[in-house]
Amino acid sequence: MTGKKQLMLIAALLVVSFGVSCGISLLLGRTQPSAATERQAATTQPHATTAPATPRMALLRPRERQLEELVRELRARVAEYRQKLRKLERREKRIAMAEKLLKKEAQDLENLRFQLVGPLTRLKEAKAELEQTRILIAKDEAVNLKRTAKIYEKMDAGSSSKILEEMCANKQEDDAARILHYMSDRPAAKILGEITDKAVAAKLTDKLKRMKQQG
Repeated sequence: MTGKKQLMLIAALLVVSFGVSCGISLLLGRTQPSAATERQAATTQPHATTAPATPRMALLRPRERQLEELVRELRARVAEYRQKLRKLERREKRIAMAEKLLKKEAQDLENLRFQLVGPLTRLKEAKAELEQTRILIAKDEAVNLKRTAKIYEKMDAGSSSKILEEMCANKQEDDAARILHYMSDRPAAKILGEITDKAVAAKLTDKLKRMKQQG
């Protein structure tokens, strides 16, 4: 039940309670005889017996108690509904605060999403660029490269470095990097250290990071 409906119900109960109270007052006013009426009855009926003077009041007392009981019950119901209404209002306030907090969090998440759009876009672009610059090694080519790499490992590091430098000078940097890729770490490091042109060594090192075997 909503707060408005409960307020309407409380108002109706108060009206009923007020009407019952007024009815009791009117009933009591009508049933109580006046002093003049009692004196007149006493003078006109001098020989009346000593029977109870107010039999109607005795009959009305149970009704009065019943009406009073009804009024108390209605007031108790009104107090109960008022208490429930206060609880409902407190609950509605908590719900409103929770909704406000959720809206704020949703807005914060949306702002964060907008802030991440730029970095995520740049990351995707960098990943795509990296994929384009990867040096791919075919599966059937890997067998020959592994064999060649073992030969270079058995050679002197100085001689191997000179051969790789000549390959780079002839625009065969990718092939030189492929050979280094399949060599063991220690021989490969020695060869790179023997290369006199450090720029060439840096290029080969960068290409080694972008090696990828297919299949």
